[in-house]
Amino acid sequence: MTTDSKSPNSEAMTWNAGGWFGMLVGGTCWIAICSALTISHDVAVSGIVSAVFLSANVVGTLIWFSRDRVSAFIGIQTLLIVIGGAGLVAIFIIDRSGLWHIIQGVGGTVSALQMYMLLAVTMAGLFGLFWSLNRGHAEDGPVE
Repeated sequence: MTTDSKSPNSEAMTWNAGGWFGMLVGGTCWIAICSALTISHDVAVSGIVSAVFLSANVVGTLIWFSRDRVSAFIGIQTLLIVIGGAGLVAIFIIDRSGLWHIIQGVGGTVSALQMYMLLAVTMAGLFGLFWSLNRGHAEDGPVE
């Protein structure tokens, strides 16, 4: 997503394919990696996590195709909920199957609780950032 503060009476955020799909794929690619890492341990878990990854990307793509009816600000906030929710579900499934620590390999592990907290803080920070960008633009008023 980009901000556009130069054009009069425009929204603070505008639809941008590179920003949108970069955020969508970048925000969910780790879920696909987790699915690949779990396949040798439990095919069913891997399949479910793959379904979570695909579902998030399908929903994100559907939001993109609804951009003529949805503002960029609402779209990006919805996408954050989709990505964050998919991440929480993926972590939960992998953790409950007992594979969370196994798939992390060498170099130390991050607990599922730490990942829940990291995901929540990241999503809250992004909500705040986009809200402030949108609010800041709305307060500027039209550019003359």
